[in-house]
Amino acid sequence: MYDNYFPEIEEKVSQFIQENQLHIERNLKSDVLEKILTEKFGYTIQSEDFETYGTLDNLRSLFIPENKLLLLNRKLEKDQKTFILAKEIGFKVLDLKIRPNTYSWLDFGSFEEILNNFYASYFAGALLISKEPVIEKTSAFFRQNSWEPKDFEDLINSFTHSPETFYYRLTNVLYAEMGIKDLFYLCLVKKKDSDKIQILKELHLNHQQAPHANAMNEHYCRRWIAVKNLHHLKENETLTDAQISHYKDQGISYLVISTSQKNPFSDGSNRSYCLGILLNPQTIKKISFIKSSSLKTINVGVTCESCSIADCEVREAPPVRLEKEHFNLSMKSAIDKIRKDFE
Repeated sequence: MYDNYFPEIEEKVSQFIQENQLHIERNLKSDVLEKILTEKFGYTIQSEDFETYGTLDNLRSLFIPENKLLLLNRKLEKDQKTFILAKEIGFKVLDLKIRPNTYSWLDFGSFEEILNNFYASYFAGALLISKEPVIEKTSAFFRQNSWEPKDFEDLINSFTHSPETFYYRLTNVLYAEMGIKDLFYLCLVKKKDSDKIQILKELHLNHQQAPHANAMNEHYCRRWIAVKNLHHLKENETLTDAQISHYKDQGISYLVISTSQKNPFSDGSNRSYCLGILLNPQTIKKISFIKSSSLKTINVGVTCESCSIADCEVREAPPVRLEKEHFNLSMKSAIDKIRKDFE
């Protein structure tokens, strides 16, 4: 309904920046946000070793509302800590009283809790990556005549060291401020010593729904740039690349940009974030490097089980679902012929 853009929250962020005289031209530091939480909102913030509590090793933070105590896992990376602090500020500034008290959250008691969690996260992203600078720099990047992975990594690093925060922030502003509406965002994860790929997060701002998560334990296309990045990623490396993905069966193409990195808060799993922009006359005009020789066009599917590409060199499974559909169509056609012969 809102194309993932909420001007009221953007305005609240702008007011907060002005009231607290924050310098948005450089990365906000966690100690600045920590000072605001303690002095303005009465928080007590402590770093704790959650590992001593057994199963809480993967818990990033715990808020105890009775005494405004925020416990942070001492394993947190700087950007993770900064995001959690910004999100806590979002809960207070937006006056969101019904909220989860853990991050990552375990469960929700109501839809309002889910919605408020989203609003606070949106506030955090808008606070850490201000709207005007990201629009200006991303527009300049799209005006470049050639695709250069390092230039996109430099664009990310000019705002944050968290590709996830940057990619998701683009989904807020690309349509509302730049007129690019048909897009998707995915976060994929590959666990250590496993070839299995899972879609962890998924957002579509169009009706095409390709690619998308599946609940049938099928094999995601190995030709996706995000999947290729995960398989090529080396230890302690960040890998960024892009391609034009042509979905042969749907007859549509996307520019897909992906950044992969080791997830710093897990048992060695890797994550790949990707942004896909549907290619149509409007978007092609806005992205100058779309015809760059460094940008390859690749025929892709969604899952191996539903893909009609016959000569795929990285196919992980036969197209059983597609074959089943073809079989059913043939059966229906045969039945129609029999009916006509006996009418």
